[in-house]
Amino acid sequence: MRSFLITTILCILSALVLFHCAGGKSDQREITELLPAEDKLNGWKTAGPAQIFRGKDLFIYMNGGAEEYLPHGFKQLLAQKYSNENNKIITLELFEMENSSGAEKIYVLKTGERGKGMNIGDEALLEEYYLNFREKQFLATLTGSDPEKETMDGLLSIAREVDERI
Repeated sequence: MRSFLITTILCILSALVLFHCAGGKSDQREITELLPAEDKLNGWKTAGPAQIFRGKDLFIYMNGGAEEYLPHGFKQLLAQKYSNENNKIITLELFEMENSSGAEKIYVLKTGERGKGMNIGDEALLEEYYLNFREKQFLATLTGSDPEKETMDGLLSIAREVDERI
């Protein structure tokens, strides 16, 4: 009887560990914790709830581009829109990969040789109205509604806050 009880307890503990490692709800809490607090964003506020896509659900968000991410260890995507009082929009896409190597490979695919290097994350390139940066196993793409200074300042502010939280 005692052996059966110990075996049952070990099976339950193993199942809990597997559930946690497979994702469970803790992944969602963890990635959303990387979103910056609005009071640090100089007038930019979230515009709607964050969206999270895991595994092949990436095709729901990104029709025609998801197949590039999956072979490189795509885990999940957090997408969040921001707006300010002048109706400017910034979209943050934060991709979590299985490891930093996957994030680096996608970063290379997404960026070219154009753009201005920025001191954000492990590497970053700012182009006309968007920024790509990578930090550890994360790749972030921030896209502004226009290349105006107000939008680009907000974009950089959000990027720096996300980088700091990673």
